Amino acid sequence: MRFRVIAGPIAGFVAAILLLAACENREYSTASSADGATSVPTVTNTLRLEAVSGPLISRSTLARLSRPGFHPAWMRLADNGNPDTKGNKAGVYVSQFYGSEIGGYKSDNEKNSAPVCEVPSVEDVNGIATDQTGKLYVPQELQSQSGGSYGEITVYAPNCGKHLKTLTSDDPMLNAAVDGTTVYGMDNVGAGPTLVSVYANGSTSPTSFLKGPTSPSGYSTINGYAIAVDSQHNVFVSVYAPDSDWNAEVIEFPGGQMPATQLSGTLWIDADFPAGVLVDKQNNLLMVNPVNNSSVAIYAPPYTGSAIATIVLNGAASYCALNHTEKLLYCTDYQYGSVDVYKYPSGLYLYSFTNGLNWNNVPEGIALKPAAPL
Repeated sequence: MRFRVIAGPIAGFVAAILLLAACENREYSTASSADGATSVPTVTNTLRLEAVSGPLISRSTLARLSRPGFHPAWMRLADNGNPDTKGNKAGVYVSQFYGSEIGGYKSDNEKNSAPVCEVPSVEDVNGIATDQTGKLYVPQELQSQSGGSYGEITVYAPNCGKHLKTLTSDDPMLNAAVDGTTVYGMDNVGAGPTLVSVYANGSTSPTSFLKGPTSPSGYSTINGYAIAVDSQHNVFVSVYAPDSDWNAEVIEFPGGQMPATQLSGTLWIDADFPAGVLVDKQNNLLMVNPVNNSSVAIYAPPYTGSAIATIVLNGAASYCALNHTEKLLYCTDYQYGSVDVYKYPSGLYLYSFTNGLNWNNVPEGIALKPAAPL
């Protein structure tokens, strides 16, 4: 099931599809936060993909309105053969929402090689995650015999290895984050308050839950989407913030505990579709905006000010992930059916790969092995 659209003052569709433009010409400037946080270069494209601001639209709808055969010149479309992958290990995992498997690729896939391994028989996968040991966590939404839906997080050994265990949930699971022996699962609970299932100390069923806060206007934050955790065990969740503008933002559970706080600096004006969140080793918070000039905004602690940098992406992305050294940023691109790789933190575009991906299947989740350190 795709992200649920809740009742509210949301109508219409995006008025224009992202247009193709070259990405070679870029301008760089450096911005610093007021509290002296590490400077991160702001990245903009002098020629870039533009989108008209508009109301909520699902990624699958946007993808299907785009032209599947219209690929930008920057995309490396190498041959789609099956190279000899013997001895290769997966460093990048990619899920496709309408696909039934997760592909594992080499970390350096500039030659657009085919997946070196696959995790089969998955269903309705949004975000995925890895831990420091390389195990893969796959949140899913499954259909019960009674016609309802439920969720689980299936855990696999590294390199698309054997199924190790299953974490159960009464709600569909959208995304996961791993903090040592604790797993956090982002539940899709429709119009209810944001709910995170906590699996502590290796438990396969929730040991507790984290619930979202109530905004000053009296609304509960709802429809949490993505989740991340930092080295201080703080948990971050991208959510709808149904204020007067129905914007997306990030809420934080300090130390992984309630109550949650709303991070005012992360409010996306006119970007009412929440997407991926991640935290780098400098505790900068990255928030993916999948529409309205698809980009990644970078916020410095305590995340109350404006973004200190913005990386403009080549296509529409839902999730991004940093590699272990945090020198590379990988983003799924559901607009063009690819994975796009950038330098971090400069945002310089490097290459894309498409082999084994299907535009119609909507590339969605991405995770790197091993995960970036907490």
